[in-house]
Amino acid sequence: TAVFTSNLVYETPLSFAFIQMMKCFSPVAVLLLGLALGAELYSARVAMSLGVVTLGMAVTVNGELHPDTAGIALMLGGIAAEAMRLVCTQL
Repeated sequence: TAVFTSNLVYETPLSFAFIQMMKCFSPVAVLLLGLALGAELYSARVAMSLGVVTLGMAVTVNGELHPDTAGIALMLGGIAAEAMRLVCTQL
C-alpha cells in the first residue's frame, strides 16, 4: 500500500520537487505513530527538531503553485502506511 500510493502520486499534477519535500514528513509520522502505540519514548529535543520539519513542510504546501487535493491525500496516505509498517516492525 505504501509503495503503491507513493508511486501513484507521481501521476498527479504535483511537482516532483513538492513530492520530494512531502516525503520529508515521514519521520514526523513515524514518531507520532510510535508515540501513540508506545514504541517510542518522548524526547523534547526530538520533538522540537520534528516541529521544524513540520513547519517547513507547511510552508512548502502553502507555496505549491498547483496544489492537488487528491495528490496530497495520496501522499499523506502513503506516508501513513509507511509509518505504520515501520512502527509495527518495532513492536
